[in-house]
Amino acid sequence: MHGGTVLTVRQLLETITMLRESRVVAGHRGLDRVVQWPQVVDIPGLTDWLQRDELLLTTAFALQEPLMQQRALVATLAEKGVAGMVVSVGRYFKSVPQAMRVAADERDFPIVEISWQTPLVEVGKEISREIIAQQRDLLAKSLRIHQTLTRLAVEGANLQVVARSLAQLLERPVTIENVDLVPLAYALPTGENEEYQLKAWQIRAPQRLLNQLASSGVLADLQRSPRALRVVSAPGLSEPTERVVAPIVAGRKPLGYVWLIADTRPLSQLDFAAIEHAATVAALIMTKEEEVYRATERRTGDLLDCLLSADAPLTPAFMAEASDLGLTLESAHNVLVVRGQDESLEELHLLEARLREVLARAGCSALMAQKHGNLVAVLPEAEIPRLQEILATLRHQENLRLQAGLGGVAKHLSDLHYSYREAQEAAYLHPLTGADQPSIQFHELGVLHWLYHLSDELRAENAYLARIQQLAARDEELLHTLEVYLDQGGNATAAAKALYLHRSTLLYRLEKCAALCGVDLSSPFQRLNLHVAIKAWMIKSR
Repeated sequence: MHGGTVLTVRQLLETITMLRESRVVAGHRGLDRVVQWPQVVDIPGLTDWLQRDELLLTTAFALQEPLMQQRALVATLAEKGVAGMVVSVGRYFKSVPQAMRVAADERDFPIVEISWQTPLVEVGKEISREIIAQQRDLLAKSLRIHQTLTRLAVEGANLQVVARSLAQLLERPVTIENVDLVPLAYALPTGENEEYQLKAWQIRAPQRLLNQLASSGVLADLQRSPRALRVVSAPGLSEPTERVVAPIVAGRKPLGYVWLIADTRPLSQLDFAAIEHAATVAALIMTKEEEVYRATERRTGDLLDCLLSADAPLTPAFMAEASDLGLTLESAHNVLVVRGQDESLEELHLLEARLREVLARAGCSALMAQKHGNLVAVLPEAEIPRLQEILATLRHQENLRLQAGLGGVAKHLSDLHYSYREAQEAAYLHPLTGADQPSIQFHELGVLHWLYHLSDELRAENAYLARIQQLAARDEELLHTLEVYLDQGGNATAAAKALYLHRSTLLYRLEKCAALCGVDLSSPFQRLNLHVAIKAWMIKSR
């Protein structure tokens, strides 16, 4: 992983007129080494005068050394990162010594021979002019890209527009991801065929590569030093394998990453400069979007507090603000409450983000905010079937375990507080229904609603509830066995399967429950009372 290229030894051999008749005699696999500058050195100890990525030009006068020293010279040059060596032959040597060629091939260090009549100083000048021209061209192109992307930020463009512009400017696939490496935007170069367009999400960095970067500390380094890096995928990963990644950082806070995919063309220094410009612009956009989101979230939370209260101030100004935040004033509405618990707050945040994303994509308007550790949403009645589908899909895909309840229909906004109260109750009682569905509607609660509002006095009068309390105090595992058996309608086979027990083990446990509670489980009436008592006990004990 390293920075972008300016010119390579191979490109110079193809570009510089005075090198057209040269001959590569060793280190062919190193011809793509980067050349930052030429150095003409023709004295002993020449390695002291050279730096990384410099191209050595020499007459070979300094190479008149013993065999071992010639090999050592090549080794030292390669270790220092020197780009390669151009040697004038025909006077001191007819050709580069075989020992140097072998050493160069072993280290992929390119050695090029040119005629003695070719003046090295002029070669160096021509190379320097080419490098300066490349740098001038790079600066001009980089400035144009910077101006284009900056204008987008000033004009209020979003991340998708930035990704599309960068992809078009560089003619490479681009993704922008958040700090958790979740894609926020992606774009492909114009003119890509339909089949490639259908594979758009495949341009995201493979999980194995992300794991490799995380375990090696590269992602952490990116956050500390916001510079673009070239990344080559681990062996075995699908193409394209070469990428550039630049961190999106604002005020030392990491916000995400911009990825550039090499595809079929090698990466250039322009790619590195452009992606760093894009990361800066993305940071501006993401910071602005975060501020707007937080402000909108505060407004939505305040509006929901008022809207869901019994004395909602339904003034024209209030209604206009509700409409501005996405409430469809002409519709009847339902309130959704998703309960959060300490161990599942992260899931609640995930659900909110995914719900917003899916509802927005579906064109569904909703007011949504987190209140007192719960997620609360007000949705048009017509969207409830689609909401149930969305919740079911998210539950399956994200394996979410949160409790969700839907209140009744509020025909008028002044009735929303009733739907809110019902949704809270339904969300609380959802786990007790035994229903395998992502949410429960208030009207489906049935007897649970009565038990929820049962007074302590009436509870104390129920002998079955007293027996359940005694069983719970003695052995909660037995109580759970009894509950599952009753939830399965007294079907021992189904209960054993649900509890992952052998049927004989289940029957043994049920006998103990019957003895401890002093009941006859073959009696439908007593089973009914026990079942209701268990639900009443769980409502108060949760």
